[in-house]
Amino acid sequence: MAISKKRRSETGTAHAPREGNTSPQAAMLFLKQGALEREWTRRYIASALRIDAPTAKQVAAELTLMGYAEPVPREPDTWWNTEVGNKVAGVREGRGTIDGC
Repeated sequence: MAISKKRRSETGTAHAPREGNTSPQAAMLFLKQGALEREWTRRYIASALRIDAPTAKQVAAELTLMGYAEPVPREPDTWWNTEVGNKVAGVREGRGTIDGC
C-alpha cells in the first residue's frame, strides 16, 4: 500500500515515510494542493510528495478508490479531484479556494 502510517523510532519520534510510501497526511495535503489545479499528473504528484513515479501512480489509484479523485478521460496518468475529494480538501464550491487560506 502506498499510503501508510509514519513509523516511529524507539524514542517515539516520527521518521520520514520509507521509500515507496507516503503518509495519509501527505496524501490529504496533496489533495488540497491538487484541488487548486484543474487536473494533475503522476509526475505532479511525485514531485509534490517527493516520491517515485510508480508510488505516485499507486497513491493516485488509492485516492481514486476512496472516491477523492478520478481519471481524466483520454488523458493517461492524469486525474482530477472529485466533488468528494474537494469537500475533504476543504474547497468551497464555486470559488475554487481552500477554507482557512
